[in-house]
Order: sequence, then structure tokens, then C-alpha cells
Amino acid sequence: MDEFLLRAAYLWNEFIAWYCKVDVVCWAGKPNWLGWLVMAAAVFYILRAVLSAMFRKDE
Repeated sequence: MDEFLLRAAYLWNEFIAWYCKVDVVCWAGKPNWLGWLVMAAAVFYILRAVLSAMFRKDE
């Protein structure tokens, strides 16, 4: 379990480093309020697309 958590933390840190190349959404290498809002909107959009594809009624 510890190895999984270490790997997850590593992947999260790599993602944040990549994401924070855009200075508008990050401050001092960490997401600011706008950065968190953009990430939440992206997760919501992806989740909505997946769920709508799963529950689409074919007529």
C-alpha cells in the first residue's frame, strides 16, 4: 500500500509541475483558486461526457 501511495504522490507532483507551466493558474508552483477551478471544470466535463455516453438512449 505504501508503494501505491508513493507512486500516486509522485504522479500528482509531476502533474502539478506540468500544469503549473501556465503561470495564470498557479502561484509559486501550486495551483491558485483559478487553477483549482479549471481542474474542477475539466473533471466535471470529462465525467459528464463519460456518463452521458454510458447512459445514452439509442433510438
